[in-house]
Amino acid sequence: VSLVKSKLDPENLGIILLGPFLLEFFPDQDSGIPDSFPIYHYNGLKQSNHKERVEYVEGTVLVLGFEDPMVRTDDTPVKRCLQTKWPYIELLWATNRSPSLN
Repeated sequence: VSLVKSKLDPENLGIILLGPFLLEFFPDQDSGIPDSFPIYHYNGLKQSNHKERVEYVEGTVLVLGFEDPMVRTDDTPVKRCLQTKWPYIELLWATNRSPSLN
């Protein structure tokens, strides 16, 4: 245990950071955050969909890192919900309308 502790906490501060921990115990696993990923939104309420047609809405989430984005694509409830996990993101929907949460 002391060998691993000395590798993960070389300053002996009692703090082990996630990055070195993952690198030590899961060296082959990619732990990086993707630059973008697909998103699919489904709202089963007929009245909340365009022309009352229930369907999936496809989009792309762009992860911007930790800087404040220069261009904001929207400020919708869907985006605010996702920002609880990824604070600096932009959403690009395949349609010209952002989906509704209600």
